[in-house]
Amino acid sequence: MPGPRENSALWDYVVIGEVVLPPDGVNGRARVKAPIQWENDPKKAKGKNGARVTTQGRKQSPVDIEIEIEDGLTLSGQSQCDLTQEAIDRLIEKGPGPFGVAHGATDAGRVRDIIIDEITSPEPGAGRIKWAIKAKRWDVPPSTIGGGGGVGLSPEDAKRYAELKAYAEKVLIPFIKANPDSPFTPGKQLELTAVQAEMKALQSKASATKTPDKSTATKGYYQDGKKGTSDIPLGEIQP
Repeated sequence: MPGPRENSALWDYVVIGEVVLPPDGVNGRARVKAPIQWENDPKKAKGKNGARVTTQGRKQSPVDIEIEIEDGLTLSGQSQCDLTQEAIDRLIEKGPGPFGVAHGATDAGRVRDIIIDEITSPEPGAGRIKWAIKAKRWDVPPSTIGGGGGVGLSPEDAKRYAELKAYAEKVLIPFIKANPDSPFTPGKQLELTAVQAEMKALQSKASATKTPDKSTATKGYYQDGKKGTSDIPLGEIQP
């Protein structure tokens, strides 16, 4: 992953759904924290020191976003505060989400989607204006994994397919449609092509892998498919 000096846009701007913050023409930057956290459950035996820890998996960890801009006008004479608030209003109108998210910190934290808990009002001070967006990592619900083209995949591949599909539909495609003239759009188009190629590869993998049903599994294990007749496993060497 490129650092801020290699790709400043990846770190200075955050994409939430179809919204880029700070918006085009506004002098400012986005600061994002997306820690990786696990749900650890310590179990201590009575009368003994120490504890055994059971890990339940990844937490719905917090994603904290701060947007800071200059308090002034753009080169075209527009209020930078108004432009930023208008962009944030587009998020507010759609409710808490979930939204796809893209930023260097969320990439590092393995966060593709967030659900928003709170958006603060603008806070002016010392020639700057700040907004805070408090959100949480959002995962595709288990009940939806494997649907919509993921049928026939292993659980791991089905989850990956669902994540790619959500990322393409909620982040890349809306951004490309909403920002045809943005300097970030060519990169998003390349990323969409790569995502679609990976989804196609997963679908091909699923179609090439036949999942046996109960009768097929039985026929695969016994030569004549009738367990009560021969009971001879295929792997057993015959005289």
